[in-house]
Amino acid sequence: MTSNNASTSCSTNSRRYQRILTIRTPEEQKVPGNSRTSSSAAAATKRKIGYSLCEARNVRHRTTAIVLFYPLAATSLIVDVAAESQSYDNYHASVLCVDRPGVASTDSLPSGMSSIEQIGRHADDVLAVLNHHGIKSVYILGVCLGHAYAVQVARRLLRQSTDKVHDSSEEYANNPNPQNGSQSLPSSCILKGLTLVAPFVSPACPSSWRIARLGASVPNFVLRAATSAFTTIGSASMPLFLTPNQLKKLISTEEQEEFGWSSSVVADEDGDDGDDENYARAVQLALKMHKLSGNAQAIEARLGADPSWQQLCDDFGKELQMSPYSIPIRILACREDKVAPLESVLWIADRSYGGKDAVEIDERVHSHEVMTMFGGPPGHPVIMHEIVRGWKLL
Repeated sequence: MTSNNASTSCSTNSRRYQRILTIRTPEEQKVPGNSRTSSSAAAATKRKIGYSLCEARNVRHRTTAIVLFYPLAATSLIVDVAAESQSYDNYHASVLCVDRPGVASTDSLPSGMSSIEQIGRHADDVLAVLNHHGIKSVYILGVCLGHAYAVQVARRLLRQSTDKVHDSSEEYANNPNPQNGSQSLPSSCILKGLTLVAPFVSPACPSSWRIARLGASVPNFVLRAATSAFTTIGSASMPLFLTPNQLKKLISTEEQEEFGWSSSVVADEDGDDGDDENYARAVQLALKMHKLSGNAQAIEARLGADPSWQQLCDDFGKELQMSPYSIPIRILACREDKVAPLESVLWIADRSYGGKDAVEIDERVHSHEVMTMFGGPPGHPVIMHEIVRGWKLL
């Protein structure tokens, strides 16, 4: 792909941050007698990639980007909320978040793809957006399930920097020449840092989230039925169970004070004092993102229960060891995380990311939910600011 094959248009419903990149990709064609697909270079089709971009205020900083990979059931709207609150105004970099396949404005992928193929296709989308905006320096921030996607993009960028090819995964065995922009990424685009926050660890780890390990142990047809039912029920019940008061109960008094959740109080429909504004905004954002990501939630839930993408993490670790570049890796975790248990985070750090010393335990945080919100309420991502400050971009 070249920039001549791409065009952008801005969404009119969320100010200036939401964008769409349209690219030309090889047409997906069914293989006779197989549910899998193949790509035909002779025929091309258009593909839409939705993303949010908050450009650095200083034009000189716009070739540097912090690329955010969000958790399950989120969307790039998390960037919009922080940007509209002027949270990124002092960053010496733009903040980019690309919606995954089937989420918000991003087109879905053909059915039947493996988890590794899905992750690879999203990496293609991200690299196409980086290419389109002429980004030269990239800092990656992966949250929860965004870990899997973040590491694959990091691998691609590392390869651009080192010009090495080393892979034993299914993706590159079947598709040694990825499309959608990864081949046309400027050679000057380099990976400068990788930080993972409460990273979801694949069920290849014996101490990963027990529900993911259970999903990995059942037949595929059972997993597909269960994840589809779970997401359908969740979509219907979430507005009933996720309320500002319920969210407030999930956040300890210490966390509320530490990360600035206390705010002015807004009136409810009866004119009485209602829920704190920050909790109301957080719930409103969560419900909106849940709706926009609904088409992809079952697919992503199945990905979370698939141990095969552990290979991508292992390969990245091997390639990083062989690379002449030193990429700083930080992994932030908390002790009481049930979805990304600390034991599993230490396991993946020791196995794939250079050792347990890369893990930093945040004693201020007591839950996965608060960690994935970067501690603070919408528009005030305290932990993200601390990460960016560590990159010397704030």
